[in-house]
Amino acid sequence: MVVFECIKSVIENENKKYVVDEDSLRIANESHLLPFLYLSMDENTSIDIKEQIQSKFNAYILYDSMLDIEYNRFIKLMDDNGIKYSILKGFHLRKYYPKSFLRFMCDIDVLVDKKDFYKAGKILIDLGYSKGEFTNHDQGYIKNPFNIELHYRLISQKEYGGSYFKNPFSLMMKIENSNEYIFKRKEDEYLYYYCHLLKHYEEYGIGFRNFIDLYLFLKNNKLDYEYIHKIYKMTSFYDDCIYLEEYIKDLFTEKEEYKEFTNKLLHDKTYGSMHQMMERELEHDSTIKWLFKKVFPNIAYMKNRYSILRHKIGYILLPFLYIHHWFYYGVVKLKYSIKKYKYAKKIKKEEWKGTVSTSSFLVFLNNCGA
Repeated sequence: MVVFECIKSVIENENKKYVVDEDSLRIANESHLLPFLYLSMDENTSIDIKEQIQSKFNAYILYDSMLDIEYNRFIKLMDDNGIKYSILKGFHLRKYYPKSFLRFMCDIDVLVDKKDFYKAGKILIDLGYSKGEFTNHDQGYIKNPFNIELHYRLISQKEYGGSYFKNPFSLMMKIENSNEYIFKRKEDEYLYYYCHLLKHYEEYGIGFRNFIDLYLFLKNNKLDYEYIHKIYKMTSFYDDCIYLEEYIKDLFTEKEEYKEFTNKLLHDKTYGSMHQMMERELEHDSTIKWLFKKVFPNIAYMKNRYSILRHKIGYILLPFLYIHHWFYYGVVKLKYSIKKYKYAKKIKKEEWKGTVSTSSFLVFLNNCGA
C-alpha cells in the first residue's frame, strides 16, 4: 500500500518516492498521515493530487507552528500559577519523528492533580477556551482549531492496567526550574502509551499512527522488557500485549503475517472509525435494545455527561438531568439521533459503506483552502 510505503520511506530514511493516488490521499487525510505523502511523493503523481497534497501540507506546517505557540503560552501560565503538570503523549513523542509536523496531534493532553483541576481549567478559560466534553478521566477545552484535555488520571480501567497508574505523579519526577513532571523510568512512560493504545485496540479501534509512536519509542530507548511484561500481567489482555509488542517491533519489516493487520489499521483512521465504535456497542444487542440504552443511559454515562453527578448531592438533580438528556437528543439533536439510529440499523444489516472523518483539524484544513 502506497501510504505504508511513504511512511516507511520517511521513518526509515529510505528516501524512496511513490506515485500517490486518490485512495491513498483519502486514507492519509483521514488518518492525519498526509505529511508522509508530501515527503515521499513521486513527480509522476497527477497535478491535481500534487496540488491537494501541497495545500494540505502547508496547513499542517501552519498548525504545527500555531500549536507550539499555544502550548508555550499555556505552560508558562501553569508554571506562573504553581500548578504541577505533565504533558502526555504527542508532545513528548514527536521528538522521535524526523520532523515535528509528522506527528499530528488532535489535542494536547495534560495531567494535573485533581486539586488543581479547576485552577488549570480557569487558565484555559482565560485563554479563550470553552468547556467541551467531560469524561470519567478528563475535561476537554476547545478553541478551534485547538483542543486541550486536562486529565486527573492516566488509565482509569483496571483491565487496562489502571491499578498500576492509580497515583501517576508517584511515577514521575519534577523538571528543574519548571512545574512539569516526567516519568522517572522510560519503561513506565512506554507502558502508559501502550496501555492507552491497548484500551483503544480492545474497545474502539486504533489507527496506524499510535503504532508508529511506539515503534519510534522502542527504537530510541533501551527498555527492561522483563519489568514491562510483569506489568502486562496487571491487564486482562496479556496475550494481546505480547502480540502487539512483537508487531510494533517488526512494524516496517513487512512480514507477510502482518500485512492484513497493517492494512486494516491504515483504513481505521486515527482512533478507529465510528463504524467500529458502534459495531462494538451493537455486538450483543438488537437495535431496539441499543436504542433503549441510549434513551435510558446508565449512571456511569450520566456522570460523564453531567459533571455535577460526581458529587453525591448532585443525585437530587438526576430526574431533571434525564429530562434534559431526552430534550437534547429528542428535540435539539433530533436529526442527529434519527441519523444515528438508521446508521445502527445498517450496521446490524451489514449495509455500512463508510463515513468521512470530520475532525476539527480537517475543518481547519478546509478553512486554509486545502
